[in-house]
Amino acid sequence: MDESTTSHKTDDVVITSGQVAHLLGVAPATVRRWVQEGRLRPQTTTLGGHLRFRMSYIRRLLETPAAAPTEADAWWDSEEAGQGLVEFALVIPLILLFVLGFIAFANTFRQVTAMNNAADAGAFYASLGHPAAEVEQYVGRRLREQLVDPAEVDIAISPAVYSYGDVITVAITKTMRLDAVFWRADFPLPAQASQIVQKQVEVSP
Repeated sequence: MDESTTSHKTDDVVITSGQVAHLLGVAPATVRRWVQEGRLRPQTTTLGGHLRFRMSYIRRLLETPAAAPTEADAWWDSEEAGQGLVEFALVIPLILLFVLGFIAFANTFRQVTAMNNAADAGAFYASLGHPAAEVEQYVGRRLREQLVDPAEVDIAISPAVYSYGDVITVAITKTMRLDAVFWRADFPLPAQASQIVQKQVEVSP
């Protein structure tokens, strides 16, 4: 039996819509829709409503890509696309929670760093002999430079009166709010630094 005879017999084979879908690379539902739209012509339809196609017809479609419907025409109603959309719908809330959580963490870390820097600078400024009121103003300026609103923090300088050799501490506290989907909580965000006063000073309360 030569090759042409084998090919001829293969072309006479009648195949199912599922086999056609496999050959065209689409879902069976897409094949049925293309038949309804007239884009595919079945050889026959069984009593049970199952579509049958002649292999020669499908072979011609495969050999002439321009004449065949493509997977790009039906991505939206394929079973794979439907499953992908369902999976995406399930995953997207988790992705959003992760992104929002990361943003909240990054913002908190930025403010902690800014407050620590301001506390360090304020303690050093106080150690040079500046009174507590000036130190508080100085700390406020440093916070603003780092995009932290001084009105939203508490600045405590102790002791209020200090002299040479005293240890002076600048403490900054901010109340942060953590918002979750079903939960909200406030928590303090502390930062402080200490320095030894480096020269004799006279500071009024």
